[in-house]
Amino acid sequence: MFISQVPILIPLFIIGVAVFLAVVPIAMDPSPKYLIAVFFILTGVMVYIPFVYYKKQPKIIGRLILKTQLYGNKIPQTSLIAAQLTEWIQKLMEVVPVDSRSSVS
Repeated sequence: MFISQVPILIPLFIIGVAVFLAVVPIAMDPSPKYLIAVFFILTGVMVYIPFVYYKKQPKIIGRLILKTQLYGNKIPQTSLIAAQLTEWIQKLMEVVPVDSRSSVS
């Protein structure tokens, strides 16, 4: 496994530039559009931490995934569109692996 070592100044510089680019527009023109953007970013962080980082999943999500999978399998495969919809739902719910070759052409 290849691990590259980067001097600590490079990540610190990049973080500093990112913070600068995020803070300066808000400081120069504190309009609601920037505050809304910050709100969305913070909401994303609050969703990411419990559900992705700690891998917590509410019980209703599991039931929703199950019902969606069952719905996807009940669609009659009489048309190409129905087959593609079924495959799309299965890939969305991670039931089948996503690869470059699709079973539906």
